[in-house]
Amino acid sequence: MYRCGALIVKGSSSPKQLVPSLTAAAALVRDVLYVPLAPLSVEEPLTDLASRINRIYFTLSCIKPNLDLRVILPPTTPPATPTTFPLSNTLDALLSPETDFNAISGLPEYSNISIRTDEHLQSIFKTISPLPPGPDATPLATPTTITPHSDVALGGTFDSIHIGHLLLLTTAALIATKRVLVGIADGPLLAKKVLGELIKPIDYRIRKVESILRDVKCGLELEVVPITDVFGPAGWDSGLNCLVVTPETLKGGDAINKEREEK
Repeated sequence: MYRCGALIVKGSSSPKQLVPSLTAAAALVRDVLYVPLAPLSVEEPLTDLASRINRIYFTLSCIKPNLDLRVILPPTTPPATPTTFPLSNTLDALLSPETDFNAISGLPEYSNISIRTDEHLQSIFKTISPLPPGPDATPLATPTTITPHSDVALGGTFDSIHIGHLLLLTTAALIATKRVLVGIADGPLLAKKVLGELIKPIDYRIRKVESILRDVKCGLELEVVPITDVFGPAGWDSGLNCLVVTPETLKGGDAINKEREEK
């Protein structure tokens, strides 16, 4: 069992290829699993990429929902000169359904994966290859159109991070081209929470969200701040042009939009 690993799969991977790969990788990784996505082709719209992301998170939610899964998004515009960005966690294993290590070792440096190649790592491939075909997954519906925005905001408690949080943060990072602003509920906003006294300290929750966002998309400006009312900076920051909400936070999103219109 490895503490942290990265699963490398070729291309978009059909559900029948993806499900057994994720199943095998999840069985080998205890805490954090990275899944770097291939760079966007010129023709691939954001909706297709969002569909791939939904498929990955949905699949893992059925297999090992408590695993910290971080889908690494390709840069919006790949840099002219490859640049490496450190991950928040040290990789213990590089996993792939490929039997030939050379077939998967040529990852672009900007994918944030940098790992040594030795017999220890290569032996991992034998434990998950070849993989049998798996069943089709049925992920959540993806919007028919997704438009990128420069400055994206979202909010939440982000206490015990789960698949829903990870999908929400990854979606915000996918949409954003410049900045992501996250408001973390604190103080009065926690008063009515069940077992609110057990919610992790605000500093811990901020660091966790920052860690996830840095991993899933390099190069974004991050502002992760505590908020004590439903508006936070989203209520007055004139630079914001997109608000990411869930069914649970939709009313709060409507209130923020109304507040912004009145200013």
